[in-house]
Amino acid sequence: MGGSRSLVTVSALWLIRTRGTSPARMTDQATAGRHQVAARDPELRRLAACAGAGIRNALPDADDRRAELATARIENHIRKVVAGAPPLTVAQRDRLSALLLRPGAGTQVAS
Repeated sequence: MGGSRSLVTVSALWLIRTRGTSPARMTDQATAGRHQVAARDPELRRLAACAGAGIRNALPDADDRRAELATARIENHIRKVVAGAPPLTVAQRDRLSALLLRPGAGTQVAS
């Protein structure tokens, strides 16, 4: 087996060639904007697996599965942002809720 490379070594080399970095140097900043694994949340991973299976197997409820995954991701993100944000005013809450009730409504600039 002399000279053979392990799967880990080959994978690390692939990362260096395609992304210009080693796995040890990849940080949240370096991976920003790239699609990442369904996070550390087991429920998000489960929903991602279900959505993927629905798409791969052309199941009739594949769109519903994808919508459920998108909803869970959005909900997860909103929870994280709200947890770290200062309290919102009533006007700010109304503006944000308008986005959910009428998509595109929250992008209007107040005069």
